[in-house]
Amino acid sequence: MITDANIGRNVTPAVFFEQHIRQHAVQYFPDLKAQEVNVRLVNRQQYRHSHFYRFDISGGGKSFHALVKTPPLHSPFKDRPKLGPRIEPSDKFDAQYKAMSKIHEYFTGLADPRFGTVRPLDKLTEHRAIIMEEVPAPSLRRLVEQTSRLKNPLRANGPDYLPLAFHNAGAWLRKFHSIPADQPVKIHNGLRSDFIATVSKLVDYLVNDDPRNLFLQKVAAKTVQDAIQILPEELPLGLRHGDYGTSNILAGLGGKVTVIDTPAICRSPIYEDLAYLLVAALKAKWSQVLSQNLVYDSRQFALYERKFLSGYFGQSPIPYRIIRLYQVQTILVRWSSKVFLLKEQSAGKNKFWKEFQLWQMKRFFKTMIRDLSS
Repeated sequence: MITDANIGRNVTPAVFFEQHIRQHAVQYFPDLKAQEVNVRLVNRQQYRHSHFYRFDISGGGKSFHALVKTPPLHSPFKDRPKLGPRIEPSDKFDAQYKAMSKIHEYFTGLADPRFGTVRPLDKLTEHRAIIMEEVPAPSLRRLVEQTSRLKNPLRANGPDYLPLAFHNAGAWLRKFHSIPADQPVKIHNGLRSDFIATVSKLVDYLVNDDPRNLFLQKVAAKTVQDAIQILPEELPLGLRHGDYGTSNILAGLGGKVTVIDTPAICRSPIYEDLAYLLVAALKAKWSQVLSQNLVYDSRQFALYERKFLSGYFGQSPIPYRIIRLYQVQTILVRWSSKVFLLKEQSAGKNKFWKEFQLWQMKRFFKTMIRDLSS
């Protein structure tokens, strides 16, 4: 790891990162010439869970791009309901850097043209910052948003390679799940009883918020009954991504996919990552929830689902009944999390908007669960 004893401490993070990259640019990109290196901050982007600084590095007729990822100043809604194990920000930073390095090594070794990798360049422990080479490809989320009816009501189409990108995203996840561990890794939710306990806990949370919601109590009973009949006691496990959504899948021309943003700290049922993409990142996108399936073409989403699952399972039978069970669990996680987030927001002038979101969400998730349970 590289230290920065000669860089002043009383500077902004952006200036610090720029100075650090300038000092070590030739180590990151050997094609550069040290005496001609120029480093320029292109932009900054802030998200709920991270901040990104994008730098242009040039010299000797060569040009490269690097990203610096840092956590937010304040941990967002630490106590909200979630499915995966909780991890402290300092531990998450270190785990994400190690996972990025392992993924880069493993997928580079596969030499599969369907998959790209992000090359980690450095980590700065004091700033909890990861420096990585930028992959010049849009996210699947951005490509899916091109199909929104709000973008073009008459004909909203993404690139032709979008279905193939979903297929390759499924194939990538299958490979990722099978990455061998260098050391013993904890197992999370590895048993049927864990699934049942999680569903019961999520329903209890929602019923506590809405005691008159008899639908949820019926959901719990039906889901538990189906789990006992369908799920094996010991579930098939894979290295857990934990946030396998369209925002974290980059898709280049020809459907080549590169995946980012995982601490990969445990092994969990393979169905959790599968269901997360299908529900949280696709069919239950928030704009789709609020519009009651009007913003996107549900038939197109069904195509992406088929491509994604065929990419993951290949020639093997697809266990649709199990995947539907895990989609119900993911809906309950998303429902609980949204209720928590909306409750955390102050009402004020937005009370009507807040109540409208809750009402639309309940309608949407009830319909989804009925369809999945039928």
